[in-house]
Amino acid sequence: MNYKLVTALLATTFFVTGCGTSTEGNGNNSSSYSISYTGLTTPAVLSEENIQDVVRESTSSIRSIVYGDYYSGITVLLESNDESDNTIEDDCLGSDGIAEFTGSRYNGSMVFNDYCKEIGGRDITVNGGMTYLYSNDIFDFHYSDLIMEVVDDIVKIDGRTSEFFNDDDSSDTLTEIEVTINGVNQIVNHTTFCTADYVCVQDSTVQNSDSSVNQFENLDRFGGPTRVYDFTSTFYSHSYGHVELVASDLVLTCANGNISGGDLAITDDNLNTLNVVFNDCNTMTMTFTGVSEIVDQ
Repeated sequence: MNYKLVTALLATTFFVTGCGTSTEGNGNNSSSYSISYTGLTTPAVLSEENIQDVVRESTSSIRSIVYGDYYSGITVLLESNDESDNTIEDDCLGSDGIAEFTGSRYNGSMVFNDYCKEIGGRDITVNGGMTYLYSNDIFDFHYSDLIMEVVDDIVKIDGRTSEFFNDDDSSDTLTEIEVTINGVNQIVNHTTFCTADYVCVQDSTVQNSDSSVNQFENLDRFGGPTRVYDFTSTFYSHSYGHVELVASDLVLTCANGNISGGDLAITDDNLNTLNVVFNDCNTMTMTFTGVSEIVDQ
């Protein structure tokens, strides 16, 4: 058999949480990383007393989604003209890692041993394993201690992703994973519905390292390998309720995981707007009711 293309999705955190995807009936049980938002659902009222908390809650959750999304976009494209050829050498200069493939095109597993892949100008080294199964129009991926290293980031992913293909070529995707970013554990859930034309609606829920849970509703995100991102969403703070969030040109290249550039606007139901400019990897300038202040991220 000619395996022209087998695509193994290594990690998916950006296909997350609660937009009510129609994956029911696929026979899959929820993973141990399934979470729900139980915080405030009333409109937040921004004030001098809470603006720093709201910013830090939203940016922490944004970082989790961005890191998950970045690594979820990593794919390994396996081309083979021989069914017995199940070891793939990596393609990074000076690297001799491998990916070992077991099983068939639709049911199998992969083990990565220092496998290196160049994505968007960055070398990413992968270790760990994943299994996959395609059946009844559903693709299931399960990740086990899947570890990816790039520059200063070490990201470990455990959990699963299920993608269900509907009769009209639309799709529903559910992701429930634990993402460990440089030693900090967070859980990310996504539910995403995409039309056949790839117009997608997504909700995301994030459990932070302190066990608090925040949620993004109708999340629209643009960005990619350059690590520069735009966001719009209704953001639910577990402590204060929901606000409208618009982020422009957020840059996530800091070794400490912070945001090194870009702007964030947070608006409450009373049309009070908090504007945030990220100055560098450590500080941000917040402007609220005409008063600006430089604070730590």
